[in-house]
Amino acid sequence: PRYVSTKKPTKMKMASGDLSMAAYMYTGAAILVLATLTQRYLLGGLNESIFSRFVSTCEETSGGGPLTVAIVGCGPGGMFFLHAIETYRRELKAAGLHEKAAQLPVATCYDKASAPGGVWRPQRSFQSGEDVLDEESSKEGSVEMYEALWTNAPKEGIEFWDYTFEDHYGVGIPLPAFMPRGAVLDYMMARVTRNNLDLFEKHGVFGTEIEKVTYNEAPATFTLTSRSIATGQHDTTTVDRLIWSAGTEGKPYIPGTYEKIFQNFTGRVIHSSDASRLKQDVSGKKILLIGGSWSAEDLALMAIKLGVEHVFISIREYSILLPVLWQAEWPHHKVTILEEEVPARVQEDGQTIELVAYDAAQMSEVDKVTTVLKDIETVIYCTGYTDSFDDAEANIFDESVYGMSQEQLELYLKGGPPLDIPEGWTMPENELSAFVGDVPFAKDILQSQFTFSDPYFYRGGVFTTNPNLMRVDGSLSSSHLLSMDVQARYLLKIMVGDISLPSLTEMKRQSREDALLELSIPAFRSFVDRNYKAALREVMEENDEESAAMDASYNVFAHATELFELSRMALMMNEADYFFGIGSSDGLNEYGELLFNMSSVGRNFDANGTLGHSFRDLTPGHCRRLRSLHTGAYPVPFNAPWMQLSDLEDPRTLVGL
Repeated sequence: PRYVSTKKPTKMKMASGDLSMAAYMYTGAAILVLATLTQRYLLGGLNESIFSRFVSTCEETSGGGPLTVAIVGCGPGGMFFLHAIETYRRELKAAGLHEKAAQLPVATCYDKASAPGGVWRPQRSFQSGEDVLDEESSKEGSVEMYEALWTNAPKEGIEFWDYTFEDHYGVGIPLPAFMPRGAVLDYMMARVTRNNLDLFEKHGVFGTEIEKVTYNEAPATFTLTSRSIATGQHDTTTVDRLIWSAGTEGKPYIPGTYEKIFQNFTGRVIHSSDASRLKQDVSGKKILLIGGSWSAEDLALMAIKLGVEHVFISIREYSILLPVLWQAEWPHHKVTILEEEVPARVQEDGQTIELVAYDAAQMSEVDKVTTVLKDIETVIYCTGYTDSFDDAEANIFDESVYGMSQEQLELYLKGGPPLDIPEGWTMPENELSAFVGDVPFAKDILQSQFTFSDPYFYRGGVFTTNPNLMRVDGSLSSSHLLSMDVQARYLLKIMVGDISLPSLTEMKRQSREDALLELSIPAFRSFVDRNYKAALREVMEENDEESAAMDASYNVFAHATELFELSRMALMMNEADYFFGIGSSDGLNEYGELLFNMSSVGRNFDANGTLGHSFRDLTPGHCRRLRSLHTGAYPVPFNAPWMQLSDLEDPRTLVGL
């Protein structure tokens, strides 16, 4: 939830185990039908003049030429928006619409780093393995992927329609399902520059930080103040539209209580984003990871690969959605999960850590030592990030950007109004209903906590109180890169008038309907409704893993989430006339089913830890159930256990004899 400080408005994003983690899962099932909904305003009293001005001038600028657009962040979202413009330009020219092609927006993409790529940029060379830390962006606090990251989901879910893996590596070339970070970045870069070799020379401004953004209601423009990181020189520019594309990973988030606990720890304490010297930090050592999300899973596996003695993972609260709990066996049995145990203090020797139980129902620690870890040399926070958009609101955006009164702005920064649940509305029945019962809704459910139905971001990308402000962040679907590509085209189509924004009243109504749809899904509801979360927890504590309740829990959590996300992405694909579809809100087509089914076959849940296998060690059977949406190609297993493979190798050398 957002909160307001006494000096400058700030917001905090939930750390480990938040909705973005749930959204990353490949899952699926049935969307539940809702009863008729009554209309009520959620935001109330918004700035209609800004909205009307946007709608009336969506194809115009104050100067009469093409729209000018500033994109903040040149990671995948920024790259994909530039690519969307050039792709649409070729479409229009091919159709003989040269005048419209000439009026497409003129975009400039700003980034603090010295090159495009965002968090996918390496901290060491993919080709040589040498350290290539970008000193300028590092000292400015840029977030980059940690050393040797691999994808956690099959590459078939991130393949692009206009540049397939066969286009990149060659037709008939065998490839694995999982790819090293450097290979994926290389693939994305090749895709966006394939038909535009000078894309970044023409539209990129690197080594530049945006320090201030103000909005001028007349003539509906943004003024950006930027600073060169190399020279410190400031500059200002005025644009018609602003796209925030700096990703969801803002500054590393470390709970303040942990900082106090580890102030006397004599070993090394880092955040997962700062794991550039991971080998030195883990080799031959006992380490503690705090948090159980994707970074914890991947860092634990990397630590084993790099020769760690043992990995302990502290999880504050059990959730079926935590990736570290999906491993049947960890490679070489080198990982111990400390479930619902949290660090409480460091003993005088500086390397012995005491953990206490965490009472999830009361959301508080129990002051009774449950585990004592000795000789810990490295502690790694896998606790997530503040949202980069939240950081911008705290440090960059002037109040004029929002198009709100002071009262509305304060409400927004606190998280917005509670969700208005219609009187008498109940959660539709699902497989868990027989075990959980009819749980009353908590009173403090904020609609802004939801994934697709945030009342302030229409379709997740258009700021409703000032539609000239947009964002591309890929959080709308587990297929993040595909989601960003769809969102980029969707926003472009709005800018040029191909998609008409509904009225503010209609956007609020749609947002509320979507929120109730999300609230119908147990996984989503468990994140935002403390009453339902407690009821689910009670069921899980009373039943063993083989029980019908646990089977129902897994099926509902592992199924309903993805179908909702895919159905919403399908809706946007259809509205934006995307280049292929995955179905509609009523059901998935063949492409949608392929994405839908990747949850059950995209990981080896029964990997043999004794043999040093991980979830990435797919069998031929797993691979035959994965298929490219665009070429029909299947992946093949690695030619050795993933633990033995180098992230510096060309993916083509990781398979076959």
